[in-house]
Amino acid sequence: MAFTAAQLNTLLKDSSWTALRLFFPVYCSRLLYRTKVFSAIQGQEQTNSTGASGNKDVSENKNNEMQTHKNTGKHNRGNPNDSVKDKMWSRKLNRSKLPSHSNRKSEFDNLRNDDFPERKQKTKEHSKHVVVGKNSEVLFGIAPCYLALTQRKRQYFNVFIKESRSHLRPEMQNMLQQAVGYGVPVHHVSGRVLDNLCERRVHQGVCLEVSPRTYINCNLDEGPDLTELNGSQLWLALEAVQDPMNLGAVLRSAYFLGTDRVVVTQSNSCPLSPVVSKASAGTMEILDVYSTESLPDLIKTKKEQGWQVVGTVGKTLEECEVPIIPCTTFRLTKSTILVLGNEGTGLSRDVTNLCHALVAIQPARELHPGIECLNVSVAAGILLHSLKMANG
Repeated sequence: MAFTAAQLNTLLKDSSWTALRLFFPVYCSRLLYRTKVFSAIQGQEQTNSTGASGNKDVSENKNNEMQTHKNTGKHNRGNPNDSVKDKMWSRKLNRSKLPSHSNRKSEFDNLRNDDFPERKQKTKEHSKHVVVGKNSEVLFGIAPCYLALTQRKRQYFNVFIKESRSHLRPEMQNMLQQAVGYGVPVHHVSGRVLDNLCERRVHQGVCLEVSPRTYINCNLDEGPDLTELNGSQLWLALEAVQDPMNLGAVLRSAYFLGTDRVVVTQSNSCPLSPVVSKASAGTMEILDVYSTESLPDLIKTKKEQGWQVVGTVGKTLEECEVPIIPCTTFRLTKSTILVLGNEGTGLSRDVTNLCHALVAIQPARELHPGIECLNVSVAAGILLHSLKMANG
């Protein structure tokens, strides 16, 4: 691309002016520091001259002592470097009078902020300490925050955006527009503030202060109506899943594979926290999650209503009367509850004995001892897909 002489001259002028604005504060800071050093040296020399005039007697005594040592014929002249050290110590500066590193940095920041007032305003804004309300929690990540705003299942208090990330993705722009439309305050803060809000998790440059989400109480008497209206139903029941990352991944798979309802046990299950929302990629903001006080009672009620209950097993159980069949051969013929157990212990004995059958995922190789089952979220995705394909 060719430039004319006038265009090239204008470009050089603009570049020189930009370079001058950037490096002039640095030059001023160094000049100010050297001036202070020179002033400190002058003051130190004046102090030394005054002290020397006031201590003539001391110097005369020292001369007499030196003369005495010389007259006694001692040849031990001491360390020849002592005179050099004395000169160095006599010219040593009083460090307390020199500007410290922190003072120099603050002076440089002031010079820079005077030249760039917008940067000064952002610095003050970033240094603010953000306090979250007691009855609120902080979502983090683009997908959870964006879906939480679109679904409107929570109360919104504040949106926190990292300045350098606010114009990179369309979802961020849509989220900001919705937040402004709902009257939610938008704050541009530093990355350090966002790290503190989400406890140093991956926030992708955005956090949202909202009201917490809770489980919906599962009504045991609505099964027959749902079956008559919508045909066969597929519910997913989770017994004591405690890892929020696992719960979030299970919710994401359940929503993607068309599960009609997810039910968890109220005891020994993790809450619907921001970590669950992040692990589910925001699916928790869309999907209603139910809870039950007693999973055995729920299973008994559904069996009386004509539902079939299918449990899961990672390996062959000893003295188990419930038939175990591969998931690839199971056929979904009516409304079904698929039950998954705890990450470490699996299904409890009471829940296992209530199941009509137990489905297992067959491994493709001989497994090493200690690696005999899949993660609960991975198993949920495989089994839900298998049951859906069998029903199709």
